[in-house]
Amino acid sequence: MNYAALSTALARLDDLRCFSELSENKITAVKHLLTLDLNVAGPAFEWANKISNFSPGRTYDYACSIVLLYGVLERFIEEIAEEFITNVVKVAPTYDALPDKLREAHFDLTVSHLQRTRGSRYDGRYDAIQIVDAFSGCLSGKIPYRFIVESMRYHTSNFRVPMVDEFFGRIGIESASRRCVKTDEFDAFLKSYDRIASNERPETVLDLINDLVVRRNEVAHGDTSNVLAHSEIIPYCDMLSAYCKGLTTVINQTFINYIAKYGTDHGLPIAVYNHNIVCIYSRGVELIPGSLLLIKNSSNNWYSVKVMQVQVNSETVTNAPAGIDTPVGLKIDGKCKKSYKIKSIIF
Repeated sequence: MNYAALSTALARLDDLRCFSELSENKITAVKHLLTLDLNVAGPAFEWANKISNFSPGRTYDYACSIVLLYGVLERFIEEIAEEFITNVVKVAPTYDALPDKLREAHFDLTVSHLQRTRGSRYDGRYDAIQIVDAFSGCLSGKIPYRFIVESMRYHTSNFRVPMVDEFFGRIGIESASRRCVKTDEFDAFLKSYDRIASNERPETVLDLINDLVVRRNEVAHGDTSNVLAHSEIIPYCDMLSAYCKGLTTVINQTFINYIAKYGTDHGLPIAVYNHNIVCIYSRGVELIPGSLLLIKNSSNNWYSVKVMQVQVNSETVTNAPAGIDTPVGLKIDGKCKKSYKIKSIIF
């Protein structure tokens, strides 16, 4: 599945890398301009001279980068958690069908949310009446139920790695950072920096994430005594990028494992061609381009793919006929084997 939180985070990290590189280039340009004759450089010489004599400039660049980097982390954590919960709620037919941990956290955080509405600085989207009405419907078994996801974003601590794990753990995503480090996405980052995660405590390799939080707090309190060079910001961007990608993989796998029990079982494929064209019985499901398929591989792990094209009787159609169990050919955006079990999810 695609998560908007990841796309947003990666785009902002690309901007921060660009900012760091341009800031480094600015230093080189200033040094070059100061070597030129004033008559040749003209106004650019005066600008370069002011830049070189403005010693706080580097500190301001550093503070800006650190605050924005931490902002990427915090926004990503909050938004991908909200996307995960929203998707789970779409699939769960009743409030009681939600994962136990998610319901427990929802109870506590809804009460906290309700208390915060009394504060003069409260600026949430929901007032006390709306929160109570939705929560009452959840507890009474109302169908459909209304789950206010905004309550679940609340936290009081900065996102050091242990806090990230606690934040995700309360909604049913256990050991998120430890599992993240073991993903292919994070492993690629480690290899690019010639680093290895320990088997005992793999999450300790996330040292730059914790250091980023420390630096953000220092900057917020006016302490800029430990300024990094522009080039030293890049590894923070790279680790945060890998962390976001790895966490997304962990979150998506947790979601897939949860929703698999609600999928329509299509059994084993009738046939598979080129690994990306599968033929199955529709079981009456109105499969369309964009439909989500869950596939269980030989290791009994589920993964998801999207339907790109639907064919019935060798003709491309907009959808498989609803309510009719018919053989369909599906072109998917992933790979499958004839021995893999397939389910479909509509939400």
